[in-house]
Amino acid sequence: MASRPVLGIDLGTSFCCAAVYRNKQVEIVPNGIGSRVTPSVVAFNGEKWLAGEAARMFGERHPERCVFEIKRVMGRSFLDPKLVQLRAMWPFEVEAGPTGGVLIRVPGASGEELLEPEEISAILLKEMKRIAENFLDGVLISDAVITVPAYFNDSQREATRKAGVLAGLNVLRLMNEPTAAALAYGYQRLIGKPSAGKNIMVFDLGGGTFDVSIIAVKERDGEECDFEVRAVEGESHLGGADIDNVLTRHVADEYERRTKQSILSHRQVRPRLRQAVVAVKHTLSFEEEAEIAFESEGVEFSMSIDRPRFECLNEHLFGKCIAVVEKALREAGIGKHEISEVVLAGGSTRIPRVQELLTKFFEGRRPLMTVHPDEVVAYGAAVQAGVLAPGLREEDRPAIAVEDITALSIGVKTTLGKMCVIIPKGSPIPAKGSKNFHFNKDDGTTIVFQLHEGERALCRHNRFFGELVQKGFLPLPGTGKAVSRIALEVDSDGIVRATAEATANHKEVGSKVEFQGVLRKDGALAAVTPEDGETDWEEMDKYITAALRSRRELRNLAWEIREHHFSKMTTAEKAKVNEVLNWLSSEVEPGFQSVYEGKVSKLIHLKREVENRPSPSFFHWYAWPWRP
Repeated sequence: MASRPVLGIDLGTSFCCAAVYRNKQVEIVPNGIGSRVTPSVVAFNGEKWLAGEAARMFGERHPERCVFEIKRVMGRSFLDPKLVQLRAMWPFEVEAGPTGGVLIRVPGASGEELLEPEEISAILLKEMKRIAENFLDGVLISDAVITVPAYFNDSQREATRKAGVLAGLNVLRLMNEPTAAALAYGYQRLIGKPSAGKNIMVFDLGGGTFDVSIIAVKERDGEECDFEVRAVEGESHLGGADIDNVLTRHVADEYERRTKQSILSHRQVRPRLRQAVVAVKHTLSFEEEAEIAFESEGVEFSMSIDRPRFECLNEHLFGKCIAVVEKALREAGIGKHEISEVVLAGGSTRIPRVQELLTKFFEGRRPLMTVHPDEVVAYGAAVQAGVLAPGLREEDRPAIAVEDITALSIGVKTTLGKMCVIIPKGSPIPAKGSKNFHFNKDDGTTIVFQLHEGERALCRHNRFFGELVQKGFLPLPGTGKAVSRIALEVDSDGIVRATAEATANHKEVGSKVEFQGVLRKDGALAAVTPEDGETDWEEMDKYITAALRSRRELRNLAWEIREHHFSKMTTAEKAKVNEVLNWLSSEVEPGFQSVYEGKVSKLIHLKREVENRPSPSFFHWYAWPWRP
């Protein structure tokens, strides 16, 4: 009896691709018109929702009823500055949700409706499920692995899982796209025993996101190999859609120069311009020149674009790709000569300039494109679905394994906004971490743990994604002794869960509060990388970290003196210590390291004076007249 088939879905920004795993074989699923990829487009025709090619064609005539690139909105704040730029290019309306997220205004059967991005993505996932079931002659599929960019944050992963559930899928795993690509090559033995003990790089440039993963190939019994992810870097807003936008603005500028009219202000025309631009981009991948032509309000417009001009317009984006490659190598602690193969994934890797820059960077070694870049991620997802499927016989499971890592550091906001990392970037998942915390001020009764993810020293430069509030502590002087322990866990999907437990000075020691991450506050930072202008942010963060370390030393020293030496000190000396503690409590921004160090030196000098001074009991004992 054959095992029940399972599904792997690449939920892409521009296109979706599905693959089924059955009888130890992976098959890419063609849609109703025979294409192995389906446009990530949803539209409402007045009676029902359309998805894929039908939605794309309907959207050409009714752009206001068509939604695309929804992946770029998933789990993001409405205030994300990158979304502000993109909204000007979309014909559909985007509004702020009640919790600071994004809502899409679309026409529905009963008038206009506001839908969450997850609901739009669920329509796409339902379509991919339907296509796969038709391919299997009506056999129902429920178990699926859905891929996400490796650099997706907690909220984006949570939103993707929610979309899968809304689509009626049992989501076995959210899998990082570059890892899925490596698994596809490994399962087909295109990367196997000869690469064991070596490192490969997956370069995944899709429609809206870009990831680079460094993966170690590990030998195992038999012909297959296992894969262990060593480093992940990426840009969650870099892909083919950004190249389209650059080209669109170039054409719009030329149109305005010739006609003295703005084309981007016409919502009805923008989709036609976008389709023409995408066609030109694809043509320039195999031709030296292409012509773009469209009609706007009775004006027929055409212009030609050659490949050198196209490459010049987008060179800054291609340069970003190579910068991410260099960063990934630094993160893995290896040189480019230690990469045995470069695997390409994502449709945008077909651009000749991308392949040319990679070949040049790796000194003449060309990247692998043995598996179709549009299909390789879905293929690997189907393999992983076969590994995880609950009803599959053991002999039918793929004999291959992969170990992934966290793409971002996860931590808690502490004094003056410092990021206290609990689970570092690059931790094998599932990952766990915990830390003890104390009150930074006297008489505290409540601790608010604000959770952030990112690599910056201060939390305001990282992304907030939730908080834990723990009440009921007894109002006592601060001593630096732990009163609570927070434990974080990143599950196999990359989603964060947190628990805080009271350990001392609490009405109910051992009581816990729990949290599961969602985007829940207006103004939550969606970006996890520094602004483009902050080129020296790493040096700046080193300086801030050093200053905060000296500040912590000063505070702990003042607490120690207050707790252990006040009995020997004069009123004036006590005032000096309290003055330092009050000054620290009044700070709202980190100060200069030299200032903290200067105050530390003074307190150390005071402490030594007091330690060398006889205790009050010594003088009291010698004052007795009957002393023997």
